[in-house]
Amino acid sequence: MELMPDPTWSGSLLVRLIALGVPIDVTVSGDRAPELCDAMVEPWAWCERRSGSPQAAGISGKPVVVRVVIDSAPEVVAAGRARGDCAASTVEEALHLLSQHVTMAAIDASAGEFWMLHAACLVAPSGAAVALVGPSGTGKTTAARVLARSLGYATDETTAVSRSGRIEPYPKPLSLIVPTSPWKQQVSPAALGLLPAPAAVRLGAIVLLRRPADSAAYAEPVARPMRTLEALVRLAEQSSYLARMASPLSFMADVVDGVGGAVEVSYAEASSLAPLVAGMLEGR
Repeated sequence: MELMPDPTWSGSLLVRLIALGVPIDVTVSGDRAPELCDAMVEPWAWCERRSGSPQAAGISGKPVVVRVVIDSAPEVVAAGRARGDCAASTVEEALHLLSQHVTMAAIDASAGEFWMLHAACLVAPSGAAVALVGPSGTGKTTAARVLARSLGYATDETTAVSRSGRIEPYPKPLSLIVPTSPWKQQVSPAALGLLPAPAAVRLGAIVLLRRPADSAAYAEPVARPMRTLEALVRLAEQSSYLARMASPLSFMADVVDGVGGAVEVSYAEASSLAPLVAGMLEGR
């Protein structure tokens, strides 16, 4: 990962990323800045924006700045938080918060151009992708961990879809719950054995995940095709910045109709989704 002094903020380091197609400049300051930058190398490797790299090709516009303060002095951290920076005293907390700050900065920068779905995204070799949509707790990240051993990993939590169905991959670190820590661990896709997504990704299927209380009854997942109106209502609940989209209902309907409608899938275990998802993407 390329590190360089940030000329706009004395004494800080600069890490350059791409998130949802948006160039992000992460500026890191504080007495633990080098430690955090070292800890970012592996988890964020698939989002790195290197000069002249394929990831940077075609990226234009002024980068969005995410300022990070990591310092052992509580007053320095408090001052950073008061400014709205991503501020923490430990590397674990900073990595947890950084993932949220980068994601929100990218969503805010490209809202309106893309439909922002709370969804994991897995991609077949053909470039056709499935968006696994659902609120927190429905198993998006777990499904991404399991399915991306045979499909490409595009993201585990936010899928950006254009009106034509094009998707901007965001292969961020996966956020995993650690029972002994209040902070989610940020783990690189490579460390989990996941496959990278193809360069060109388009939406092929939309799945709304449902894990019912009686999940034991769903050893095999049950798929239910949804009427367009029901799908739009449910999907709107799992979307960000709809108000910024021009004619959002028409935009959403075009995307849903473009993949032949949305499907609700009730399931118990993520591993059981693999055959179903593979069938949905076959031939697309």
